[in-house]
Amino acid sequence: MLMGIVNFIATKKVDLFTLIIVLLILYGFTIGNSHVKKLDKWAQMKFSNKQNHRD
Repeated sequence: MLMGIVNFIATKKVDLFTLIIVLLILYGFTIGNSHVKKLDKWAQMKFSNKQNHRD
C-alpha cells in the first residue's frame, strides 16, 4: 500500500501499478476476508487431525 501511495504522490497519476495496489487492498478488505476465513478453517481441519501428524 505504501508503494502505491508513494507512486501516486511522485507521479500525480493513477497508473496501472497504483490501480493494481488499490484493487488488491479493496479485495483484501471485502471478499478476500471471507476467502481467508474459509482457507483458515480448512487448514485447521486438515492439519489438526492427529492421524495426519507424522511423529
